[in-house]
Amino acid sequence: MKISKSNNKNSDKKKIITKKSTYKTETALKKLSHELGERVKELSCLYSISNILNDSNLSTEIALKKILEVIIPSYQYPDITAARLTLPEMEYKTSNYKSTQWKQVSPILIKRKQVGELEVIYLKKRPDIYEGPFLKEERHLINSITQLLIQFLLRKKTEIELTESREQLKNFAAHLQTIREEERIFISRELHDNLGQKLTAMRIDLFNITTEINEKNDSGNMDLILKQTNDLSVIIDSTIQTVRNIARELRPSILDDLGLLTALEWHAKEFEKRTGIICKISSGLGKIEIAKEHSIGVYRIFQESLTNVARHSKATEVIIKIYERDFSTIIEIKDNGCGIDEGFIFNPKSLGLLGMRERALLFGGELLIKGDKSKGTRILLKIPKNITVK
Repeated sequence: MKISKSNNKNSDKKKIITKKSTYKTETALKKLSHELGERVKELSCLYSISNILNDSNLSTEIALKKILEVIIPSYQYPDITAARLTLPEMEYKTSNYKSTQWKQVSPILIKRKQVGELEVIYLKKRPDIYEGPFLKEERHLINSITQLLIQFLLRKKTEIELTESREQLKNFAAHLQTIREEERIFISRELHDNLGQKLTAMRIDLFNITTEINEKNDSGNMDLILKQTNDLSVIIDSTIQTVRNIARELRPSILDDLGLLTALEWHAKEFEKRTGIICKISSGLGKIEIAKEHSIGVYRIFQESLTNVARHSKATEVIIKIYERDFSTIIEIKDNGCGIDEGFIFNPKSLGLLGMRERALLFGGELLIKGDKSKGTRILLKIPKNITVK
């Protein structure tokens, strides 16, 4: 009986020890599980923020508001958590935000200068742990979020600077283009009005001299003089025509007098006469209504396109269509030549094509070029309706 009682006591002690050990183990596992859950929330938060900041479809304002929404559930007391982000001349905060004494703040530093701060607050008091009621890991979290925000803000700043730089270059190119066209107009007028008039006067004087020689033909040398004057007359006529052609190339007066569509049709006919390449042009439009400063750019692209056909395509026919589609005026130029090599389309040394693209960009247009060895080259110029004159 004594032995039995002793065994029972030992058994009870073992049970008590086992229960205590089990309780400690369960408590430790629960704590570990809770901590693991908290770390998973923090990692999920950082992952979500990274995705938000790299989403190019989101505006800066929407992205920053979404980040604040993502932060809330990553803290240990999400039901009483609020957040605020302050930047120069901007402030974003969750709808439940209000200033309290239980807050965690991380400054946003760019080039060692504070430009804002991220603040997470608790709306109610909670037991102190590490940094007031906030965990040590939550300090790491808010600092990591701040670093992501700094990278995002720097990237946005660079993007804005690049956009402004491109806009400045675009405006500068437009200014140079305007100056170039104004110089062309000036030279064209000088050739037509000054040199052209003088050549015409010379032609009239030469005609009068020839007439007078014919009336007083009493010398054996007159035949030679008449031949020389006739030869000079031919040279003057040829020079007058050359001056007219140069003046027209510099600034086609038909563009200013009759409009863009008529100028394109005229140039297509002249191209056919000059090259022998059949040039068919059709349009369902009565006219192309476009601002004067942009019409010359469209004309130059059209002109360069046909020049490339004559120089490189070995084509026998060009078909041109002008129509409207999707709020744009379309000029389509297609030849039956050898087709441009894809490598030349975006080659930086293809200055002619580069110039065409730059002209299109100046009025917000788009130039598409595609080559097919069996079908020729197709050029599509899209002119947005927002630049047209109503």
